[in-house]
Amino acid sequence: MTNPDDGDDLERDIAAGIYKPAGPLFARMRALVGDARGDLDAPLPDEDEPEPAPRPNAERVNDAAKRLMHRLIARRLPREPDLLARARARVADTGTPQPDCVAEWRALLNLPLADLRRRITERSEEMERLRSSSPLLGDGYYADIDLRRRIWRAARRIAQQ
Repeated sequence: MTNPDDGDDLERDIAAGIYKPAGPLFARMRALVGDARGDLDAPLPDEDEPEPAPRPNAERVNDAAKRLMHRLIARRLPREPDLLARARARVADTGTPQPDCVAEWRALLNLPLADLRRRITERSEEMERLRSSSPLLGDGYYADIDLRRRIWRAARRIAQQ
């Protein structure tokens, strides 16, 4: 009997019944490449089925959703000055150690309104990173489940492009 680890004789041993691998790994291998009796020309199990549409990258969907939320916030800022005041209060210096993003948000929130609106909707790595810790999202506006679903559906469409 040959050693089943000798790749050259494995197929011959399987065909002769000397070596009978079992288990899910062998079953999967057999389904993908055929069995040792020579039916390698048989179609693969999923060959006739159309491939499903690829799912968008979850990180890209999340980034797109956050950018959409900040676009809505940018529209609200001129009409709701208290939104900016609440965000500034969230990042106020408390004298305790805070992450670097808090100081970055503090600087952003002190920009003129037009500049702030442009920056929070900007497509850049820096703003994608900062939007994940945004003090502008904490007002409960996005608690409406229907609004959140619409945002996530739109974000998925954007991420698939």
